[in-house]
Amino acid sequence: MMTDLSGIISELNSTGAPLSALFLSFIVFSFIGWLYESTICALANYGHFANSGFLLGPCCPIYGVGSLACWFLLRDIPNVAVQFAAAALVCSAIEYGCLLYTSDAADEAR
Repeated sequence: MMTDLSGIISELNSTGAPLSALFLSFIVFSFIGWLYESTICALANYGHFANSGFLLGPCCPIYGVGSLACWFLLRDIPNVAVQFAAAALVCSAIEYGCLLYTSDAADEAR
């Protein structure tokens, strides 16, 4: 088990970013996504602030996961338009996967 964890950590360190920077990026983008969704989207849809997160606190981890996935998968694409389209596909796949997982979990809970 420990060799698997050390292999994962060494693989993450080989990306050129320290683990602390990756963790802080996850936290910052999770907060920014929560802030955007809770203010702008809620104001446009409901006319008032609405906490859109499912956690206790200002955090939507799906945005952190999406930002790190895009950074890991798409940083070597030189064309900005292709990178943008690929980011839309990656983030959509992550959101769809989470939707399938949570809807299956909700069906099993009934």
